[in-house]
Amino acid sequence: RELAADLLFLRLRGYFGGTESTAHGVAGLVEAIVALDPQYRRIYEWGARAITLASRGVDNAAYARALAVLDAGARQYPDDWRLPYLAGEIYTQDLTTADPAERRRWDELGTRATEAAIRKPNAPAEAATWAATMRSRLGQHQRAVDGLREMLLVTTDEGARARLLAKLGELEQTGADELAGELLDARRRFEAEWQRARPALPASMY
Repeated sequence: RELAADLLFLRLRGYFGGTESTAHGVAGLVEAIVALDPQYRRIYEWGARAITLASRGVDNAAYARALAVLDAGARQYPDDWRLPYLAGEIYTQDLTTADPAERRRWDELGTRATEAAIRKPNAPAEAATWAATMRSRLGQHQRAVDGLREMLLVTTDEGARARLLAKLGELEQTGADELAGELLDARRRFEAEWQRARPALPASMY
């Protein structure tokens, strides 16, 4: 089964690279590889992207098949932040509808997927700014603020912290220096509690 999956992946790469590839043709090959070898880690993100970037026939039904592939991958590899993050992109940026209720539902699902992604190991902290933007669009201002504050407490990337602070300042209409001082105090309290209660855990897991 693994050999068959490898051979199908070679066929998929050749088919996807052609000018006549269709999204549903790519999806069929991706789904077959997943069925043959669910542990084929590479196929989930690569395959979902290939479905959405096929030469022809990329529609909402194709996006739904890409999302199903990502969902299957997330069950196999729950710590891989790239899978829910890509799902969030598809929900919020690719799926199209003229129905406001459906648009809101997809935006909510995409935002949840993005928020799940940024809490996984090695996820880029600045991805939280996109989640905050989506929460703001959904009219959930406080959830946007809370999400950014949470990421500011756990990230150690100074460049990412600066971008998160800028976005938080934009949402709260507060000066960066004032926010930085307030969050530094919050971070110290968080680190003290973390080290007291569960020092063996990574900060983001705690």
